[in-house]
Amino acid sequence: MSQIILDSRQRKIISILCNETDFITISKIAKVVDVSSRTIARAMDPIEKWFAENDSRLIKKTRVGLKIDATLEERNKILEVLNEEDIYKIYSPEERRLIMSLELLEKKKITKLLYFSNYFKVSNSTISKDLDVTEEWLKKYNLELIRKQGYGITIHGQEKNFRKAIINLLYDNTKVYELGKMLKTTVKQSGTPTDTTKEVRKRLLNLIDQTTLITLEKILDEGEKHLNYDLADSAYIGLLVHLSIAIKRISNDEKIVIDSDYLRGLKKSNEFSVAKLIGEKISNAFSIDIPESEIGYITMHLKGAKLRNGNFSSGNLLGENESIIGNYQLSKIVLKMLDEIKLLSGYDLKDDKKLLIGLISHLRPALSRIQMKMEIRNPLLKQVKNNYPEIYAMSNEAVKVIEKWIGMKIPDSEIGFVAMHIGAALESRKMLNSKKYNIIVTCSSGMGTSSLLASKIAKEYKNIKILASSSTRNLDKLVKENTIDFIISTVAIDSVKVPYVKVSPLLLEKDKKIISALMAEISIPDRKDYRVLEKTELKGRIDFQKLNESIYKIINNLFFIEALEVTNKKALIEWIGNTLGKGHEIMSQSIKNTLFNREYIESTIVTEENILLLHGKTKIYEELTFGVIRLKNGIHEVNYHDESIEIKNVIVMLAPEDASHYEIDTLSYISKSLIDRESFVKSLVNDGKESFKENLITVLNDYMRERIV
Repeated sequence: MSQIILDSRQRKIISILCNETDFITISKIAKVVDVSSRTIARAMDPIEKWFAENDSRLIKKTRVGLKIDATLEERNKILEVLNEEDIYKIYSPEERRLIMSLELLEKKKITKLLYFSNYFKVSNSTISKDLDVTEEWLKKYNLELIRKQGYGITIHGQEKNFRKAIINLLYDNTKVYELGKMLKTTVKQSGTPTDTTKEVRKRLLNLIDQTTLITLEKILDEGEKHLNYDLADSAYIGLLVHLSIAIKRISNDEKIVIDSDYLRGLKKSNEFSVAKLIGEKISNAFSIDIPESEIGYITMHLKGAKLRNGNFSSGNLLGENESIIGNYQLSKIVLKMLDEIKLLSGYDLKDDKKLLIGLISHLRPALSRIQMKMEIRNPLLKQVKNNYPEIYAMSNEAVKVIEKWIGMKIPDSEIGFVAMHIGAALESRKMLNSKKYNIIVTCSSGMGTSSLLASKIAKEYKNIKILASSSTRNLDKLVKENTIDFIISTVAIDSVKVPYVKVSPLLLEKDKKIISALMAEISIPDRKDYRVLEKTELKGRIDFQKLNESIYKIINNLFFIEALEVTNKKALIEWIGNTLGKGHEIMSQSIKNTLFNREYIESTIVTEENILLLHGKTKIYEELTFGVIRLKNGIHEVNYHDESIEIKNVIVMLAPEDASHYEIDTLSYISKSLIDRESFVKSLVNDGKESFKENLITVLNDYMRERIV
C-alpha cells in the first residue's frame, strides 16, 4: 500500500485520469471537480508520486494536458488499488458546519474544539470561524452556542427549539421529493450520494430510524381514520418527521414543555383525543412514556393540517376554535395592508379581487398557525428575498398592520407568501397599465345599457379612456372624429372597421376575458393622456336652461307603481305602452315596439337585486320618462348567467328619438347610479314613492354639480 495519503479531491482527479484515454487539460479537470485550475495544479505533486509508487507514469505535455501511460487493464488495477486505500476527506465549510450542528444538537453534550479540528483535519482557527457562522444560525431558533476555553462547546436552550433546529436542518439539506420517498419507502431507495456528501446525507437520514418509521406510519394511518378530514402529504410527512425525532429525544430523556393555559385550550378540540390515541400507541410500541406536553404538540400538527385543508369554524381571535378571525375583520385588515402597499408602490390594488381572495385565504390559517407557534415552510423564501427585494420589503412593512393588531411577530416564511401574492398582483397591474386604450362604449339607444357598462368598465380598467358612451347610430361619426382602439358594445354592430367586442351591460367574468384577449392582441402606441370615464362634452360649454329642462322633465314625468299584477314580460310591456300612451293607440304601439325591439336584442337585468331595465328611444312618444314598477307577483326571466330568476322590480326609461344631448346624458347618469350608488338601488327596491323621489332628486342634483363644477 502506498505511503502517500490522498485526499478526496486527489482521488477524484486520479479517477478522472483513469477514465480518459487521451490527454485532458488541467482546466477541464478543474471544471469537473468544481475548483480552480490552480488548486488542481497544487494537487498534482502527491498524485505523481502516488502513480510512481504504484508502477504507473503520468505523462505531462505543455498546452496539451495530462495522460496516464497505461493499458485499459492497468487502469482498472489502479482504480482497484485506489478504492482499497484509506482516503483523507476534504469537507467544504458548509459540510463542516452542518456536521458540527448535527453533532451538537443531537448529543447535547460538551464537545472539545480539538475533537472537530482532528476530525476535519483543519486548524482550531478554521473551526472557530465555522462556529461563528453556526452561532448566528442557532440564534434564529433561540438557541445559544456556549464556547469556553478549557471547557468546550455546547448548546443551551429549550427542547422545542432543539427539535425545530434539527427538523429544519433535515428539510433544508434534503430535497423534498427525496424526503417523501424515504419516509414512504426505505432509506436505501432515497439515493446513493458519494464522498463527503454521502456522509452528510447519512448523518441527516440517521435522524430518522427506518424501523421507527414503519411502525409510526401504521400508527398514524390508524389515527387518521378518527379525523373528519384527510392529512395532506406535506402534513403527513411533517408529522412523521416530528414524531420520529420526538421518540429519539424522549428516549434520551429530552422532554418538551408547553404552556399550561394553551394546553387546556388544545384539550377542548377533537384533534387532542386523536393525538392522545396516537400517543398511547407510540408509548406501547416503543416502551416509552409520552407526556401530555407531547400530546399537545401532536395536536398542534393535526390542527395545522386541518387549517391547510381549509377547514375552519367560526371563532374570535383569542378563542379556542380553529378560525381565529372572521372574514369581515380579516378583509378590513387586508385592505389596510393594501393601503400601505399603495403608499410604497404607488399602485392601488384594493380593487383586485383575485389578490384579496388570495391574501384572505392564506392569512386566515396563517394567523392560526402563528398563534400555535407553528411556522410553515416556504421553499421559495430565499428566492423571493434575492430576486424581489423591493416587493419583500413592502410586504414586510404591510404585515406590520397585522402584527400591531394581533400583538405577534409575523415570521419571514409567511411574509414571503404575502410577497408572492403582492408581487403577482403588481406585475399584473404593471403589465396591464403598460398599454393605454381609447374606446367607445355603445348600445342601441346610448342612454341605458351603455351607461351601465361604461360605469363598470371605468371601475375595472384603469388604463382605458372612454371617449364616449353612445348609440350605435353615432358610431361612424365618433370613429371618424377620434382615435379609437376598439369598441365595447352591448349589441351586435357591423360596418365599422374598428375592432369591437359584444358583452353584457353588467360586465361578467366571461366578458372581462374577451376584453382582455382583445387588448392583448391590439398593438398601440404608448399614450400619456389616458384617463378613466371622463365627463361628457357638456362640461365647459353648458346650456343651463337645457340642463335644467332635462332634469325637470324627468322629475315631472316620474311614475311609481306599486303591486302591479302581470303574468309575464309581454303583459308588462303591454301595460306600460297602454298606460303611458294614455289611450292614444299609435303612441301606445310606438312605446311597445320600442321596448319589444330592445328586449328582442337582449334583456337588461341590473345588479344583484335583479332589477329589469326596460328602455329605448321612441318615434312618436315624446316625453322624457323615468319610472319604477314593483310587481305583486314576480315574473321569471333568464339572467346573464343563464339562470332563471324572479323579477319584482322594473325600471322604465324612455326618450324621444330626437332627444337632446342633455336629456340622454341625464338618463345615462341615472343608469350609472344603479352601479355606483348602493343607497339609490336600496331606495328603489324598498322605499315609498316620496322617499325614492327624494333620492332621485339627490342623484340629479349631484349630476348638475358635476356638470357645472
